[in-house]
Amino acid sequence: GNSLPQWRKVCKVIIFVTPLHDYYLNRISNENKEKFDSTVRDISTEYNLKYYNFSTYSDLPIWSNISHVSFNKNSTIYSKDVSDIIMREIQCCLTQ
Repeated sequence: GNSLPQWRKVCKVIIFVTPLHDYYLNRISNENKEKFDSTVRDISTEYNLKYYNFSTYSDLPIWSNISHVSFNKNSTIYSKDVSDIIMREIQCCLTQ
C-alpha cells in the first residue's frame, strides 16, 4: 500500500457511508452501486481504513422524508449505531 499521508499519523480516519432512502437507491443502477462500493473498498484496503456502510437502513422506518433521517424514537437506532462506532474507535485508540 501507499505510505500514510501526514494527517493519518495524528488522526483516526474511517470511511462512513450514510444511509439513503429506498427512493434514491432504486434509481441507481446496480452497476453504479457496485462501482461505488468497489471504489470505497479499494480506498479502504489501500489505506487500511475501516469501512462502515449504512445502506441497510434504507428500508427502516427512520425517515422523515426521502432525504432526511427522522428525529423520532425510530431513528435512534441510526444514532446509536454511529455513537457505538465512535466509542469503539476511541477505545481502539486508547488501547494501542
